[in-house]
Formats: sequence, structure tokens, C-alpha cells
Amino acid sequence: MRPVDPEDTAASQRRSRRVDLCVAVELRQSQEIGASTTVRVNRHGALLRAPQRLGVGEQLQVRNLVSGESSWFRVAWAGPSDDASRWFELGIEMLEQRPRFWGARYEHLSRLAQAS
Repeated sequence: MRPVDPEDTAASQRRSRRVDLCVAVELRQSQEIGASTTVRVNRHGALLRAPQRLGVGEQLQVRNLVSGESSWFRVAWAGPSDDASRWFELGIEMLEQRPRFWGARYEHLSRLAQAS
């Protein structure tokens, strides 16, 4: 019997496909946290690098600097960046239903990934 790969299990439970996509965003809580970029996105959230560590459960507003759209997110996972920078990795989950938040580029890449 083949061991279960946690990535396969997590991917099968996701509500939408993840794609590697760099989107410039601005993060804000009660005050601006700073500029950031996404590493990977799906219709319901993103993995991004933030200039400040946030705790799991904290809420923040994310503004997509390409489209100008803003939405509220919750930190679902927090960890250090995988490089030597002082940026922190955050897995964030969208609190509002905004299926087009990441824009046409996400939609295009998601369709390509699904076809392969």
C-alpha cells in the first residue's frame, strides 16, 4: 500500500486550484502593514510574503494593487520565509466571496492547470 502524501490529500480537499502567481498587494490592519507580493493564489486565498509576522486567526485587509480591489482575509497559517530575507510567509483565507479578486491572469492559469 502506498503511503498517503499530505500534499495530495490537501490538494484534493481544496475548494479551488492553486497557481503560482505574483500579484502586488498592500496589507492593512488598523494601520498599513506594507507592500507585499503573493507567491501562490487560489480563488479562496493566497500564500504571500509579509514584512511583519501576523498570528493565525488575525484578520487583515488586502488590496490588489493591479485591480485596486480590496477584501478581508484571515491568517490561516504563519511561518518564516524560506529564504534569508526578513519576510514572513502567510497563508491567508478570503472572508468574503470575491471569485475574481486575483484577476484574469489567475483565471487563465487556473484553466491551463486544470487542462493538464
